[in-house]
Amino acid sequence: MRSGHEFPDITPIQSMIAEGDMVAVHNISTHTSADGRSMTTPSMSFYRLHDGKIVEASHVYDRLHEQSQLS
Repeated sequence: MRSGHEFPDITPIQSMIAEGDMVAVHNISTHTSADGRSMTTPSMSFYRLHDGKIVEASHVYDRLHEQSQLS
């Protein structure tokens, strides 16, 4: 059974910027939709590090871009 939110096939890092204890990562994930079409979803992830470990993370996905590919 498919949930409608499939796991990405590929998630290459487009760019990464680090400053102090913060890291920002820009990804473009490639997914296969339930009907077999290839789709892409741009996203940004933000991480805060402490003692070399991720202690906080947030992610923003471009769902409008994703939904426009379903039309």
